[in-house]
Amino acid sequence: MGESRRIHAFFLTDQNEFQREQVKAATSAAMRRGHDLEVRYADSNALIQIQQLYESIYARNGPAPDAILVEPVAEEGMPRVARNAAGAGISWAVVNAETSYISALRAKHSGVALFGVSVDNVRAGEIQGSQVLKLLGGREKASVLLVQGTLSSTVAEHRLRGMERALKGHPVSMTTVDTDWTRAGARSAVGAWMKLGRDMPDLVVGQNDEIAHGARDALGERLGDRELGRIPFIGCDGLPEGGQRLVKSGALAATVVTPLPGERAVEALASFYSGNGVVDVQLLTTPVSMPLLEKLGRG
Repeated sequence: MGESRRIHAFFLTDQNEFQREQVKAATSAAMRRGHDLEVRYADSNALIQIQQLYESIYARNGPAPDAILVEPVAEEGMPRVARNAAGAGISWAVVNAETSYISALRAKHSGVALFGVSVDNVRAGEIQGSQVLKLLGGREKASVLLVQGTLSSTVAEHRLRGMERALKGHPVSMTTVDTDWTRAGARSAVGAWMKLGRDMPDLVVGQNDEIAHGARDALGERLGDRELGRIPFIGCDGLPEGGQRLVKSGALAATVVTPLPGERAVEALASFYSGNGVVDVQLLTTPVSMPLLEKLGRG
């Protein structure tokens, strides 16, 4: 199995189901491969996360790690932090974020693993757009409310890009509301949006399942069960006890199942330390629709 390595993992928040499942899967992968994983959360605060990263790199609160795994709260400042990590001989694995700076680092630091792992979030957005079209069934002048995650995040940007690509040329009008990635945040943001006297949408898209669930909570406070039941809600991430359960219960009409990039990153680091060679600069996991698109419809 080789020498045990110390991996410091930095995630956004422990208040988000996807983040908790990422941590669980990454921790299990590290244990399987005989490595130590220490997890830190940034409470969705970019400044806190950068401070945590520098404390880790310069071993201010304990031994320095062999590798850092990070899902950035925001991407500003990450290239500089990555340069510091690589310069200190620390491997750098970034999940669900921009990695264009990594190729230049790899040219200078061949002794460490430098790479990114992401869900193919453009494809996830395309799937959500296809789900919208299936659920609307060709309805003319249909209105869609899109509740987005953190705007500074590549995940939100790429999922939006994919959905817009799928909806291009179709008679669908889209309104957006911004929030964080949590159910409570979405409930608050959509509630505030409704207080402005907005018309009810024909369909609601959440950029993750918690957002979709929170949007459903907010609309449910205004609408009766019968009216609420006429509005399809779709999400993304599709965790077994999250989006998949919500689809099976009928709370969501559909979700997109996205494999967890944190687990894949730990496996790639373990493979590198086992002597299996260079890790590809960018690894992608492939999302799928639930239900399958061909089985989805208003029925």
